[in-house]
Amino acid sequence: MRLISFDVSRTLHIPGVRYIKPERMFEHLDEIQAADWLLFPSYWQVSTLLHAMHKRIFPSPATYYLGHDKVEQTRAFQAICPENIPKTTIQASTCHGIDIAEAEVGYPMIVKEIRSARGQGVHLIERRRELETLAASQEVLYAQTRLPIDRDLRIVLIGDRILASYWRVTPPGGYRANVAQGGMIDHDDIPPPRWPWSSASPRGWVSITPGSTSPWWGITPSCSSSTACSAPRALPTPAGRPPRPSWNGSPAARERPPRTTPVSRRSRSKNVRERCLTSRQRRFEWRPPGMAGTKKTPARWPGS
Repeated sequence: MRLISFDVSRTLHIPGVRYIKPERMFEHLDEIQAADWLLFPSYWQVSTLLHAMHKRIFPSPATYYLGHDKVEQTRAFQAICPENIPKTTIQASTCHGIDIAEAEVGYPMIVKEIRSARGQGVHLIERRRELETLAASQEVLYAQTRLPIDRDLRIVLIGDRILASYWRVTPPGGYRANVAQGGMIDHDDIPPPRWPWSSASPRGWVSITPGSTSPWWGITPSCSSSTACSAPRALPTPAGRPPRPSWNGSPAARERPPRTTPVSRRSRSKNVRERCLTSRQRRFEWRPPGMAGTKKTPARWPGS
């Protein structure tokens, strides 16, 4: 079998694999066309290899399409098992999007960069000013409820078989369970499966490759043919560690109303925070030609 890899670090111990740098793909088209399998291509190569050259790739095309960013993954799981993901909002990084995130998710919230992994680009946001500053550097505002847990459960599947499962425990004082961010792996007290593992699910399985960006915060998606998605649950606290206070020590913090304090117009164009206007200020922002108005007189449409 002729194998070509585009990622040498993931195929070092596979014998007989030919490595080609992704950026030099077009210099080796004959070899690629003759290969049986193409391993770990970059995302920009997928459409060319699949639809132009009709080659077989690994991981699967569904893994690339769903794993490309957190938005794609989240929308897929909202369609098949919405009960099994934290409350999530996906908005444009605008003032209106910030208002919606505050109303739907509340503080504290977890905001993630949509193309990131290993805990990078994950931010704990506790007030509007922080959210506005972060939104200014992002095209998409991806916000989730912060769950009152100190670990999450990672399950590795191959087909319908569970290959491995383990807790990722958040380090003291942190909010990310990623091992790359100081999280610890714990194999104790793994709960047994509570649903039948069947690939003949009318709602379907969603493939996720190891190392893909994960949109869930302490939740493992699980849908099957005969049971609905299991609801999120609080995970047990390790022995000897006091339970973490819910919602940053204030159960009412999540219900905090959006801040409506007016902001300065002087440097509004510099970031999103300074472009955010209260509903009262918006009345004076635009005036039709010839309707100058004053700061204290609302603009009116002609004939109104």
